[in-house]
Amino acid sequence: MTRARLPLFVLWFAMFGCLLASLLNHHSVEPAVADRYSTTFMLGLIAVCGVCLGGAASILTLARLSDDRFCRVLGIFGRWRERAVVRVLLTLIAGSTMTSMWLRFPDILQDVPHPYLRFCASVAILAGIYFGVFWRADDPMLRPRIWLIVGGLCAGAGVVITLTYLTRIPPLDTLDELHNYIVQWTYAKLGLLGDGVYRQMIPLPQPIYDSPHIVVGLLLRWIGSDFWQARFARLLLSCLALPFIYNSGKILYGRRTGLFAVVIAFFYLAPTSFVRPDFAVGIMLSIGIYAYLKAQQITHPVLNLKNFTTPPPLRNTVRGSQTRFTFSPLLHYVAGLMIGLGGEGHPLAYRFGLAFGLIYGASWLRRMWERKRLFIDGRLIAFGLGGFTALLIYVSIHLLPGWEQGIHFAQSYAPSARTASEQADAAMNIIRRQIEVWLETSPIEAWIMLVAVILAGLRMGRGDRLILFIFLVSEVLMVATYGYYRAF
Repeated sequence: MTRARLPLFVLWFAMFGCLLASLLNHHSVEPAVADRYSTTFMLGLIAVCGVCLGGAASILTLARLSDDRFCRVLGIFGRWRERAVVRVLLTLIAGSTMTSMWLRFPDILQDVPHPYLRFCASVAILAGIYFGVFWRADDPMLRPRIWLIVGGLCAGAGVVITLTYLTRIPPLDTLDELHNYIVQWTYAKLGLLGDGVYRQMIPLPQPIYDSPHIVVGLLLRWIGSDFWQARFARLLLSCLALPFIYNSGKILYGRRTGLFAVVIAFFYLAPTSFVRPDFAVGIMLSIGIYAYLKAQQITHPVLNLKNFTTPPPLRNTVRGSQTRFTFSPLLHYVAGLMIGLGGEGHPLAYRFGLAFGLIYGASWLRRMWERKRLFIDGRLIAFGLGGFTALLIYVSIHLLPGWEQGIHFAQSYAPSARTASEQADAAMNIIRRQIEVWLETSPIEAWIMLVAVILAGLRMGRGDRLILFIFLVSEVLMVATYGYYRAF
């Protein structure tokens, strides 16, 4: 087996190992086998084991075959799979099957956790399509307009699927969504954020209502103010992140990756539309990441004041009075501003600001080490000014008008309100609850994230380092400072 296929082989076994462990821990309603499992459940368990062993054997066999041998094994199917019509047809069938499973899963095995079966079947279908249709096949060079058509069709499918969820009340934190809907409805009808109304009825410190409520309330004046329309308004606002997701993916990995990222993002817009004003965190973070990446691409030549010649465009260096550096103050300022404004979606988004602050600080230290001298990096200054501007905006809008309620919530939710042992217990509960929610609601998302983290650690490219660092720092800060895990 080649080294490139070893991680895939190990991940396949690890995934099904976790799946089988979770299924073996199950207890059927009407046990018939070993006083624990039903007959139907045992048949499903045997099928899962068959898929696990069959997939592992297939990966092991395919990795050892040469290209010629692989083509001979495929036979007539190898010639048919090179045709675009066959590829499109098989991909549509696989996609439709996965979509139907996740939207309307047949209640054949009533005592089996549905997300686990859907997760297993989805991974098996994706692996079958990848190895059967695209692996070691010719990569056709399609025109940009074809990619746009394909992306538009996929995006349309994502919108249709998303809208089906907007008509249902989610089983997760419905009361919280109703509370925030009332705040948005109040602003749409009365021009108030609900704070004045609540304070007249209940003389207690009320939550700090974030600014996205104002934007949603303004939208509700145009499209209507019913419960479904409030969800649709949040969905429309969430779409603002899509162009920046595409451009960030294009900068890091290419246009095709940016397109795939947008298609996947479409299927995750529905969950973000259900939660308070938290959707603004994703919008601001996507803009901030794009501004940061764009700023790294801009190079300004600075003239040598002695002989008025430009330095050679080799790399960031300092030679006497000749300097060539990558620095765009405005973009770095925008990056800090947008990441700081992510706190408008929820104040706990501060962890992303700290993560980027560490990135800028580490880059500054690395440049000083390379140049063997001390200096002030303008990038860090511009980023800090942007974050400071966002902080001033938040304080002036939310804290100064109601300083008492700001102090009340800071004292109640800040880590200083808990002892070290209480924070340690909260950290363990956060980790456990996070894994439980992932596996119960969207195991395929959890596995995609795990695979992405592993591959990013193996590749360690520029984009891999950025995304991996943001993820790890934000996860550590959440465990170290949060009091509980917010399920949404």
